[in-house]
Amino acid sequence: MNTRKMSRYKCHKIVHAGQITAMVAMQGGFRIDYTGRNGEARFINVKDAWAAKHATAEVGGYLVVYEDGFMSYSPKKAFEDGYSLETDHD
Repeated sequence: MNTRKMSRYKCHKIVHAGQITAMVAMQGGFRIDYTGRNGEARFINVKDAWAAKHATAEVGGYLVVYEDGFMSYSPKKAFEDGYSLETDHD
């Protein structure tokens, strides 16, 4: 795709995210294990619709939650190239 005719944008969002450590299929969805704040193990259950929408989700990528609560997936390289850890939050 030739992007030369498109405008460029720089991201400046603040998101909550955790690196995915496991994805386990369950009836009606998936359990996603991820690394939480301070490195603790956490998990969330997502419905099949989320898993279908984010079919490329894999261990090592990031579960991302935006300010409005929208939950998404980002591949490891794309996330780490675009975000840095904010260390001065409570």
